[in-house]
Amino acid sequence: LKGKLFKMSAPSINHQRVSRKLSTKIDNYLEGKRCEVFSAPFDVVLKNPNGEDNTVLQPDLCVVCDPEKLADGKRCYGAPDWVLEIVSPSNVEKELSKKMHIYEEAGVAEYWVLRPEEKELDIFVLQDNGYIGLKPRFAGEVVSPQKFPDLQINLSEIFSS
Repeated sequence: LKGKLFKMSAPSINHQRVSRKLSTKIDNYLEGKRCEVFSAPFDVVLKNPNGEDNTVLQPDLCVVCDPEKLADGKRCYGAPDWVLEIVSPSNVEKELSKKMHIYEEAGVAEYWVLRPEEKELDIFVLQDNGYIGLKPRFAGEVVSPQKFPDLQINLSEIFSS
């Protein structure tokens, strides 16, 4: 993050399940569309406020709709359209807060933080003055990202073991 290396432990099985279910749902929806979903490990290179490419993140999932950002065939250069992070014991709140600030600064339009243990989803949408947090959503609810309003994601299905 911002030029500093952070060690991360491997994600839990439940983390992997949530990631797989979301990735499959999003990938099926995006079939035939211009956008693509990518799963970690996948580098997203973001510029700092000085314009330097010194921040590399690996979000759990991200959706990229601009093929120019994928031109080198290895990573994403620039802000994805939608980033999804899954909270697990290995990624603490402090780290997620740092990442959220970086995504906000880089211009990621929508940022989701999924909390499988609590069966909760926090959604942040980029406005002129930064991220606005929407009402938390829970298992039993169906949600859609703003860019894809007809993509229906049932949180009970995503959070089920």
